Amino acid sequence: MAKVISIAQRDVDIVAQHTIKNSTPKDHKPATSREVQPQLRKLVLKRDNWMCVKCNRTDTLHCHHIDPVKNNPIESADVNNCVTLCIDCHKESHQVDGCGYNELKGC
Repeated sequence: MAKVISIAQRDVDIVAQHTIKNSTPKDHKPATSREVQPQLRKLVLKRDNWMCVKCNRTDTLHCHHIDPVKNNPIESADVNNCVTLCIDCHKESHQVDGCGYNELKGC
């Protein structure tokens, strides 16, 4: 019985990966850093129409955690805890006092 369940889950995962992969814009570049999980990143970018929510830029996009993983690891994979930012807006968000990469408090 467990074997049937694992096969069904595998099929669901394959369909989910296919759907996400085929909904990516042609000019979109995959993540090249250690940021969030790849599937979460794609879901967030797709939700935000593949553009930065601050400046509407559509290149060099990052998935930014609103409540940092360090502070709230349970919600680290929650789409509603993430937002799409371009590289410049992402860097800017970490310039706020207390929001540096090593001192995140919820930026």
